[in-house]
Amino acid sequence: MAIDVKLRCSECSTVLEKVLAAEEKELVCPACGRRLQNLTAEEHQEIETLQKNQRLYSIISLVLFILAVVCLVLWMVKTGDWPSNKDRQEASIGFFAGFAVLGIASMVLAFLGSRKRIIVEF
Repeated sequence: MAIDVKLRCSECSTVLEKVLAAEEKELVCPACGRRLQNLTAEEHQEIETLQKNQRLYSIISLVLFILAVVCLVLWMVKTGDWPSNKDRQEASIGFFAGFAVLGIASMVLAFLGSRKRIIVEF
C-alpha cells in the first residue's frame, strides 16, 4: 500500500508531497536529480500502520464531534411542558454533560490523529 509523505532533498532543500509506494526502487529529486534508495519494507510498514491509526482516530473524532453538536442542540431546545411548572422550562443537564464529554474526547482524538507527519529526507 502507498503512504503519504513529504520528501525533502538534503542537497537542494526541495520539499514535495508524494505518495510513496513500496515497489519503487529509489527516490529521485525532481529539481537536482539526486537519487537515493527507497525506504525499507519494515520502515514502510511502520509508517503505513501509523497512518492507518491516524485515519481511524480522525474518523472517530469527527463522529464524536457530530454527536457533541447534536447534544448541544438537544440541550438548547426546549424539552416540553413540565407537569409541576407549566410556565417554567429547564434544559436537561445530561445533554450538556454529553456535549462536554464528547467535545473533549473529539479534541483529544483529533490531536492524536494529526500529531505525526512523516518527512523523508534523502
